[in-house]
Amino acid sequence: FLFFLYFPRNYPHRAPSVFCQTRIYHPNVDLDTGEVFLPALKEEWRPVLDLNTIIYSLELMLMYPVVEYSDFNLKNKEAAFICEHTPKEFQKKVTYILKG
Repeated sequence: FLFFLYFPRNYPHRAPSVFCQTRIYHPNVDLDTGEVFLPALKEEWRPVLDLNTIIYSLELMLMYPVVEYSDFNLKNKEAAFICEHTPKEFQKKVTYILKG
């Protein structure tokens, strides 16, 4: 997967934004824009967090999709619902999207 990280001028006091260039079906990634939601980049952001923390958080997000956040935080509500209730269907959709 290809990710872009945009660091604001006031980094590290403000978290970077992360976008997934690879089209991916995931509860925490907007299917249209690629915008990524990570708690570490929002309410949990602290200036002591660094690039290693962000990359590690992305790795964990991909392995363990988070579906129990509020609707505001989920980037793909349909993916969250399917991931939580029908994991096999979720896996099929992930594979289908990745094949393009």
